[in-house]
Amino acid sequence: MMVSTNTSTTYPNPTSASYSPQQSGHLLRLPRELRDMIYTYALTHPENIYYYRDEPYKAIFCSVYELDRVVSSVQLSPAPWNQLQYVCRQLRQETFGSEFTHNALVFNSHEGAGEFMNKLSSVQFLGFLDMCHETWQKRITRVILKNASFRVTPKKVVFDLYLIVYWCHLHPHTTVYLEDPLNYPYGHRDHPAGFLVDGMMLTAAFRHVSKPRGYVNSFCSELGLHIDYWHVQFYRQQWRPDFESKYVWRVNDRSGRVEIEGENFRLIPEDGPFDEEAFRRELEKLMEGGEIKKGKKVGEKWVELARGWYERGI
Repeated sequence: MMVSTNTSTTYPNPTSASYSPQQSGHLLRLPRELRDMIYTYALTHPENIYYYRDEPYKAIFCSVYELDRVVSSVQLSPAPWNQLQYVCRQLRQETFGSEFTHNALVFNSHEGAGEFMNKLSSVQFLGFLDMCHETWQKRITRVILKNASFRVTPKKVVFDLYLIVYWCHLHPHTTVYLEDPLNYPYGHRDHPAGFLVDGMMLTAAFRHVSKPRGYVNSFCSELGLHIDYWHVQFYRQQWRPDFESKYVWRVNDRSGRVEIEGENFRLIPEDGPFDEEAFRRELEKLMEGGEIKKGKKVGEKWVELARGWYERGI
């Protein structure tokens, strides 16, 4: 889809040969309910659609294949994913913006791909919202932000993410997923315990957990982990750089501090999809080595927790 503020845009003449109604006549003679089913099938991409922008007031959402061709070559512009909108006026009216509803919109930074694509995905998304009318924003169902982790970037990135969380409050029908390198700098397949500890700390620090210490301790006991609870204050400071150190240890006292929280703003591991088989293999090694508690029930709890973070986020 192209989003543009240019009011002088002209559309092809629907009476021309290339836009003859006969070309789409069979489709348009079907009942609207059937047409909508066809649109859903035709516009749903199995790998989501990607944001591209090379002009101040125009954005395109295309397949990852089209995006890669533009980023790695001198191709001027990718082909928008929704090609139905160019068939005739009626199909444009019926499908324009539908790709927002049927796909996750993916934002990612690309070095050397122009001034707009060089920016962090969080900045790209905010820029897109600036030129996207509220009518189209309401059609967005899922957004994925890549390479915008607040843990490895300047504080300004955190404040950009605050704006996105606020936007999530205003659009409860949309879920924004921020990809994060859980258990950085080493992947979870090398040490599942580190992956789970990282996720539990994030949950305790950023979500409305009434008793963070009890939350962490209960999981540690259940999973046979031994960790230092004081790390929670470190996690909280990463998300709240304005968090005064004299309050850090009062983790159960939420008075006077605003939580930057949004149920539809989720953190997901950046190395998805979840490789359950590999995860189970690493668990077995740790159990055999005595690093974690043995037992089928414990192992299933680990897997269930990890799978949930990949599917629903933290």
